Amino acid sequence: MVVDPNGNRTRVRIEPIPFRIGRQPESDLIIRDTRASRTHARILFEQGEYVIEDCGSRHGTTVNGQRITRQPLHNSDRIELGAPDSYQLIFALDGAELKRIVDQIGEQAPLHDSPTVAHPAGGNLGKLRAILDLARTMQSSFSVDDVLASVVDTALIITGAERGFLMLRNGAALDTRVARHKRGYHLRDTDLRVPREVLHRALQHRRELLP
Repeated sequence: MVVDPNGNRTRVRIEPIPFRIGRQPESDLIIRDTRASRTHARILFEQGEYVIEDCGSRHGTTVNGQRITRQPLHNSDRIELGAPDSYQLIFALDGAELKRIVDQIGEQAPLHDSPTVAHPAGGNLGKLRAILDLARTMQSSFSVDDVLASVVDTALIITGAERGFLMLRNGAALDTRVARHKRGYHLRDTDLRVPREVLHRALQHRRELLP
């Protein structure tokens, strides 16, 4: 996520690798600030993780306020190039990266299966709980709507489901906040074919419901 000095945000995929950042026109991410060096920093992918490396810039590169030479990146890390009032980069994992991390969590902490509930293969409900934990760390980087949409998109990737709905409690009612198809387009609230009474009953008894 690239945040310009006016606070405007733009999503930029980290590709190609190495991903070059700086003022020069050949950069993969061009920083239009004279305080940034022509070749300021680059992002690499090594041994399964992203790494940011300062390229000998004049004013330096900081991650979460600490000046670095080379450092692994983690979800929601804030990167500044040359000056705190210039462009800011926020490193954020997409759905595929979240899936990889959640798969690792699921292998380490498998879900206890109930004999009365049919669970997706691989303890996916446990993985979905892990997604919610990861989403909390994303709140500093995205709007609430972006976080909720990311949760649904990642859940669709992991479960292989066709449609996903995320609902929030509003008093005694349930409001649909996100409704998405696995192909990425939005659905209507009326596309949810599970009776609201069933959802309320599941919520009251704190139980997962799977068809």
